[in-house]
Amino acid sequence: GAIESTFTIPSDQSYVDKYIRLTAVSNDDRGGTTSFISSSKLIENVEDEATGVLSFTGDAKEGATLTADTSDIKDVDTNNEPLTFTFQWQLGDNSTSFDDINSNITGAIENTFTIPSDQSYVNKYIRLTAVSKDDRGGTTSFISSSKLIQNVNDLPVFISTPIEQAIEDQEYEYIIKISDEDLSGNEDLSENVVITALNLPNFLTLTSINNTTSILTGIPRQANVGKNIIKLQARDLSNGTTTQEFVIQVFNVNDVPTFTSVPITDAIEDSEYIYTIKISDEDLSGNIDLSENITFTALTLPEFLNLISIDNKTARLIGTPLQNNVGENFVEIKVEDSSGAFATQQFIINVVNVEDEATGILSFTGEAKERSEEHTSE
Repeated sequence: GAIESTFTIPSDQSYVDKYIRLTAVSNDDRGGTTSFISSSKLIENVEDEATGVLSFTGDAKEGATLTADTSDIKDVDTNNEPLTFTFQWQLGDNSTSFDDINSNITGAIENTFTIPSDQSYVNKYIRLTAVSKDDRGGTTSFISSSKLIQNVNDLPVFISTPIEQAIEDQEYEYIIKISDEDLSGNEDLSENVVITALNLPNFLTLTSINNTTSILTGIPRQANVGKNIIKLQARDLSNGTTTQEFVIQVFNVNDVPTFTSVPITDAIEDSEYIYTIKISDEDLSGNIDLSENITFTALTLPEFLNLISIDNKTARLIGTPLQNNVGENFVEIKVEDSSGAFATQQFIINVVNVEDEATGILSFTGEAKERSEEHTSE
């Protein structure tokens, strides 16, 4: 059909890099004809821009990986060779604040990009720019639509090291520190972290200071000597939780034994005296065996009394006072534990006299005979 004096080369690639020429036959008025052939010309390409939409896949959220999608981009200038692309990921404060230089993310020139897992990109916008290049060297620039980068809830993390030793009767303190990425971002995420005790000995109290700090305080007693298991939990508003478990070893401090019984300070001559001595020692009441041994000793004791040890907490003072014990009798008892700690109890036993009948035999002297004039009794 190309038999006119004009011919329009197709605008696709079908004639590119081929040669075209023109043939013609002239006719004169006598009916004579002459054939002509022009020189040929190479049909050159006219650069066509690539077309299509640049996009990227993946969820735009903290820590996610995004991947460029160029599947929709086509270029008629390619000679059965795939397009090549260069990429640049960009970050903006809002969907319209991008520019060609200041928005570029340094080093983000691959077809994939991983959003940082901290808060630095949260609530900002990300987009992708790309330049396609065909096998003839033609280039086309593309810009994807932008996406808002969403926050991903980060678990709170304990960053403090527990204090794992304590001493009986001395103040224990552990300042609990946690971190949470959601508390350090560029936007107010209204994050609230609550630290609770899942397992806590009775001598400890947990007090909240602020969103990242609590304090564990208390004074361990004898009953807490040994191992005490602690379990703490940090929970954020999204119910993300982390636990910290540790053991506090409470070391014993030797306690001085003390007398708990009140002495019997009155006794009666010739009647049995009994005083049951009772002591207490905190080292005998703990949750572990401290192998405590209590010794009762009489430092001062009247001769009519005997001190008898019954067990680690009990002894007995027993005896019968006689006439020579009537009056005040000083007593001092000592109780001592295995570590040498001791206490004494001093008191006076007042022995009351009991009236005793005179004893002996009445007799008389002299000869018992008639007319004896004098007798003498004895």
